[in-house]
Amino acid sequence: KNPLAQDLSGAGVLLLSKEELQKRVLADEDLEIYECGRDDIATGRIDRRILAMLEYLVAKGFRLTITSLECGHSIMTASGYVSEHSTGDAVDIATIDGVPVTGHQGPGTLADELIRTVLALQGTMHPHQVISLEDLPGETSFALADHYDHVHVGYQPLSGPFDQQFNALLKPD
Repeated sequence: KNPLAQDLSGAGVLLLSKEELQKRVLADEDLEIYECGRDDIATGRIDRRILAMLEYLVAKGFRLTITSLECGHSIMTASGYVSEHSTGDAVDIATIDGVPVTGHQGPGTLADELIRTVLALQGTMHPHQVISLEDLPGETSFALADHYDHVHVGYQPLSGPFDQQFNALLKPD
């Protein structure tokens, strides 16, 4: 018996198809998402790993305000790199459980708890980068001063045969 089959509120949400995740994220009252970000999700421009990670965080008890997906974010970052937002592979979280990230980062904060929860994800669900004012151990988490008002979670874009295989594994048949 599959222990995840009965529980799609915890780790089980990580196994949902992109289409199911889109519906769940858009209907989730614990996720406040700006209007054109909702359009990004509805039209399929956001990577399923972002959607699954958001639902996983909600299952862990977080209520989040999302301020940046693809829409409204520049192609380039302030440091001159191509933004993972431009490919639908990143999300910015500005409020956690009603508490703004601004002024509330560091050890013992909700932002710290959220970051540690995200960093515990494994395999393809482990993000490429988690940017905030904290630099936690490992290569994934690092601090940038311009992230004082949000936690950024980004994944490297998937494309090609691996992406097709990954999506095929999540089909009911």
